[in-house]
Amino acid sequence: MKFSNVLVIAGLPGSGKTLASRVLSENGWYVVSAGNVIRNLFPSENGVCRRKELQQFGRQYLDEHGFKHFYDLLTYTAYANENVVFEGIRPIEVILQMKEEL
Repeated sequence: MKFSNVLVIAGLPGSGKTLASRVLSENGWYVVSAGNVIRNLFPSENGVCRRKELQQFGRQYLDEHGFKHFYDLLTYTAYANENVVFEGIRPIEVILQMKEEL
């Protein structure tokens, strides 16, 4: 997949990733939140999940499907957008996959 411009925003919880992504979105960038991708995959009967459960599910998902698969999900989500921000990407292996392929 080829994008014109790509930004990856990573950091600890509360470090401003979402705020930075929001500002970029308001200026025409398409934002893909890794957390939202995982939330959409989370099998929750009541539609609610806490951070701890979501993190555990994310680790399990990566263990089962691999970093490349998650990278593919993220880039597929951004398909047909030129300026893309990938926000909240973890672990580092997914970022390295992006660096190699983008």
